[in-house]
Order: sequence, then C-alpha cells, then structure tokens
Amino acid sequence: MDDVWSIFGDPPPTSPVGTAGCAPAPAVPATAASSKRNALAPFADANGDQVVVPPRLTAAADVNTADALCVWPEHPPRVVGPIAVRQIPGSGRGFVAARDISPGQVLIWEQPFVPWPSAEHEPLSLLQSVLRRSAVERRVALAALSRLHPMELRSVSAFDRPRLEEEHCACVDALLQEPGAADLGGEGRRAGLHGGGLGDEGRRAELLRLCLVCRWNAFASGLFLHQSIFNHAPSRRANADKAALRAGGTLTSVVRATRHIAQ
Repeated sequence: MDDVWSIFGDPPPTSPVGTAGCAPAPAVPATAASSKRNALAPFADANGDQVVVPPRLTAAADVNTADALCVWPEHPPRVVGPIAVRQIPGSGRGFVAARDISPGQVLIWEQPFVPWPSAEHEPLSLLQSVLRRSAVERRVALAALSRLHPMELRSVSAFDRPRLEEEHCACVDALLQEPGAADLGGEGRRAGLHGGGLGDEGRRAELLRLCLVCRWNAFASGLFLHQSIFNHAPSRRANADKAALRAGGTLTSVVRATRHIAQ
C-alpha cells in the first residue's frame, strides 16, 4: 500500500483544502488513512464497480488535458482526469476541478518519474540514480526536477535554511563526487538545460534544493511529477485518495476522488 496525503498532517488553518496547493504542511502525527477512504474500495467507483483505466493517455482523453499537463507536457501520465493547474492565492500552484467530479473518478494515473533504486528511501540513493544516467537522460531528468517545489532555495525560509543545510550536508558532499554533478544548472531554474558553469557553491545550492525536492515530493513508491501538485490534506478533509498498483509488472499510482468535488 502506498502512503497517502495524510502523512503530511494538518495544513495551516489558512491553507486551501482539496486539490489545491503544493507545499507540505508542518510535520504532525499522521492521521489514519482508513478514515478517509469512505465507502470506496481500492480501484472501485462509488457503485463498487472496478475502475477501468485505458492503457495510456491520448490527446483526446479530456478537453482539460492541456491545463493539467502545462507544467510537464513532455512527461504525461497514463491518464489524467478533469483537473487543471492554477495559482492558488497564498498556496502557490495546485490542481482544481475543471468541471464537477464524481466519487471514484480517476484524476491521475501515473508511473513514478524516478522510482526508488533500493529499499533505502533517502535523497542520496534517488539522486545518485539520476546523476548516474546517460548524459541525455540525466539532463532530461534534471530539467523536469527543476520544476518541482522548491524551484528556488530563496523560497525556503531563512529560519529553516541553516537547519536544512546541516541535515543534508553529508548527502550534498557525496553527490558532489558524482561525475554527473557537472551537469547541474543554477538554482533549479536552469537545471539540466544549460549544464556546467556553476562553481562549488552553486552546485551545493542546487544539490540541497534537489534533496528538498525528494523530501517534500517523494512517496513510498517513488518521486512523481504531476502527483506532487496535489495538496496534502488530513484524512477528515481530503477529497482524493492515492494508492499504488502494479500494472503489467510496472508500479503505478492512482489518485481518485473520494467524494463529489464541485468545479
């Protein structure tokens, strides 16, 4: 079973609820996942019928597809539902319902962009797997990761920055030894697009940002792109459910609506 949105705990009182927002809330004890599944069995709709998912996304899958894929159009998920990316006041970008959504409807069906390379779910192993790819694959991956939160270290509070630098210092030191680290661009804005040109300090800053990308966006089944945009709400307020599934030997993750969501 994959982890669920409630692992991030309650958001601040001013955070929007539902499918909006992108940053995780302060760490608090997790709420039991079962309390938010309501009457929906895994991979079943509101009537208890099995959800049938097409093998891959097509351009005509939904009139709102372009709005949902605007951040990573070159990395579409298998299926995308009637959702769109919007800037949410006070919470950054997030998914909203592009039309009324029924309980059980699939919102995203996606493979991990970077699966965990081992049972050790730490930024070091995941980022090493990225930096050890071929030059072309590495730059494509780094370009995609440059659009995950936080896209810039300056968006991290000055109060938290020293603690985070100390926490990830050993990881950054190890990653600096990887030959692929030479491809790092600056501060996430150019990562993978214009490799090289960074001094040691710039590479350390970008590697710290990538460590935070892993910490703040990865799930038990890996690091996803589009699923990272969903807001993380506690069980009693969540209107979507995330679960892992192996389809044809490939690990995937599906996000479904657990109740009616108005446009």
